[in-house]
Amino acid sequence: MTAHTKALDVRFHDGRLVGRLLHNGPVYFVYDKGWLASGFDISPLSLPFSEKPFNCQAEGCEGVPGVITDALPDAWGRKIAVAVFAKEGWGRPTTMKLLSWIGARGAGALSFEPPSGQQDALTGKITAASLVREARAVLRGDPKAIIPALASGGTAGGAYPKALVMAHADGSLSLARRPVAKGDVPSLLKLSIAPNLNAAAIEHACGLMARAAGIDKAESKLIEDKDGRAHLLIRRFDFDVAGRRRHMHSLSGLLHRPKAGLDYADFFRAVARLSTRNDLIEAARRMVFNLYAGNDDDHGRNHAFLYDEDAGRWMLSPAFDITHVPGALTRGMTILNEVRPEWEKVSAWLSTAGMSAREISSMRNKVRDAVANWEKHARAAGVSPKDAGRITDVLADLKRAIDGKA
Repeated sequence: MTAHTKALDVRFHDGRLVGRLLHNGPVYFVYDKGWLASGFDISPLSLPFSEKPFNCQAEGCEGVPGVITDALPDAWGRKIAVAVFAKEGWGRPTTMKLLSWIGARGAGALSFEPPSGQQDALTGKITAASLVREARAVLRGDPKAIIPALASGGTAGGAYPKALVMAHADGSLSLARRPVAKGDVPSLLKLSIAPNLNAAAIEHACGLMARAAGIDKAESKLIEDKDGRAHLLIRRFDFDVAGRRRHMHSLSGLLHRPKAGLDYADFFRAVARLSTRNDLIEAARRMVFNLYAGNDDDHGRNHAFLYDEDAGRWMLSPAFDITHVPGALTRGMTILNEVRPEWEKVSAWLSTAGMSAREISSMRNKVRDAVANWEKHARAAGVSPKDAGRITDVLADLKRAIDGKA
């Protein structure tokens, strides 16, 4: 890797050139003329679909358009990057260097060329236990312990250890980039590492609860390693049934806004501009669920849209990163600029968004019924009785506060 990465091509999953990133002090994105003629608007709310070079100065975008920011690793991926860059002597991981390091290994349909470092797909089998050992090395700040497997699979976002993997029909895992054999499932593996060894089971239980509430939730399952630790394996939805990578865009990236500080009104407006009324109802259902379930990690990068290139339209992605993380002071996204509004206000607002009283009541009742069955979902996911009971108490307190009976 050169000391200063001056230019990168941005390509679609099929190799077509979307545009270029040019670093000459500020970073400018320029659409390719061929893409403008025959492609689609990859970021329709904030990035001009034109030949004019675009420099993004918005907070949280790191000097590049939000659709490019979405490809950058979040907290965990940056820890991997810092370790790899230190080991390789590449200096500070700037935005352009990070994109070059990611190359074609990130989520979504975009890739960045020329790539740097290890970009070949690693076809050998890996295990969750081996990834856990390497993740611990990263957390210890030991860059010499990084192996290619963790670096190759560690470009995912989020704050906690995880890796992009391929789950095979025989139950094994690898770092293959694309499904090849029948039963190959592109997946995200969330690793359980002390001190929060029960987090995977809690998130899986919350996923079961969300599905019971009628939410379109990304498929997940728990897998155990040889040491008996449970890890969460989530089916990636940025691949279609034909194995093609799908273009994905976060809410915060679409709006050129930081992931924190958004309100559900921002989410609803984006859905109304890009998608259908059914997706608007789905967005409302997710809001109501996150409110009652105590998921305060619902920030702007944890809501996303997918582009269907065959139909030529945008849609909500399946819900993801749904778990129980009630914040003491704030939440990922506010509702009516409040942290925990009472239901009467929420209901009145949903009616102004065009939802009928019957739709609102049905949505709320289904969510409350699902949350009331938390202990059943917790048992199914193997949540410890201590954690299940603690969450039961928190959910009861939340319900009283939201329903105005605190």
